[in-house]
This record gives sequence, structure tokens and C-alpha cells, in this order.
Amino acid sequence: MALPGQRQWQKPYFRSTTLRATMLFVITNHNIYTKLQAEIDSTVVPGTIISNHQVEALPYLRAVIKEGARMWPPASGLMSKKTPPEGDMINGVFVPGGIDIGQCAWDVQRSKRVYGEDSPVFRPERWLEVKEEQLERMERSLSLIWGYGKYSCLGKNIAWMELNKCLFEVRTFV
Repeated sequence: MALPGQRQWQKPYFRSTTLRATMLFVITNHNIYTKLQAEIDSTVVPGTIISNHQVEALPYLRAVIKEGARMWPPASGLMSKKTPPEGDMINGVFVPGGIDIGQCAWDVQRSKRVYGEDSPVFRPERWLEVKEEQLERMERSLSLIWGYGKYSCLGKNIAWMELNKCLFEVRTFV
């Protein structure tokens, strides 16, 4: 059961939450919408079917998708796990065995230390403006929305493809 204000794993519906939120952020921000449409119009032939490989070559679209997943992660509950009986090291801190630990994706994805002082703001440019070292930190943090290690979502690659394709294709109807 989720705590008030938290969403639980939503299986087939989780991607739709991220997609709807991303679309809302895009259509309510004229500058983002204009940049995204310009990138698509300048690189894609109208009326053609785009492959996931082609979508991944569109940097601003990818930044919009990452930012949408960051702002509205597919699962934002605690995603708690129990440490193994022998304990475990987590970020350099020993945690004894049998302890329930968790992370709230909603808070992790709004870390000012990772995403900057404007972390509560939907700003896709953050993915394009940072140095490589900071981008790697952001990518690692974002990857936590899918779980980690043996608890990692098996469908995350398919989910990314769906987000890529849906956000790209829906622009033809707007």
C-alpha cells in the first residue's frame, strides 16, 4: 500500500503517467514545444515512420523524454527492499542485515545536488548543457526510476522505446 501522495507500481499504466505528464509539460510551455517541433521538422521527412534508432538521434526530443521521466517517474513509491542477512554497503555506509531500506523516486529525481537549483522545474535543456561528468551523474540517478540490480525492471528498454515513439508520433496530431 502506498503512503498518501505516493503512487505504487502501476504495471502497464506507469508509462502512460510519464507520457501524459511529459506531454502536458510540452504543450503548456511554448518555448519547449517550438524547439521540439523545430528539431523534428528539420530532421524527419513528414509522413514517414520513424525508428527508435532515429528518435535516439534527436537530442532535444531525448532530453524532453528524460526530463519527463525525471519529473514524473513511472514508480515514485518507496520501492523498499530488505538488506541481505550479512548486511550491505550502500553509498559507503554499512547497513546491517534485515533492514528495510528504500528510495522515493519522486525525491531522488528532484535532488538539487544532481539536477541543479532548478530541479523542481521541467527544463529539458539541463540534459544538453551539462559537462560529461555531471551528465553521467544525472543518467545514473534517472536510471533508478527502473529499480536497480536484480530488482531492475525487465521492461525498461521497451518502456523507453514506447515513450520515444509515442511522444514523437503524437506531435503529428497536435
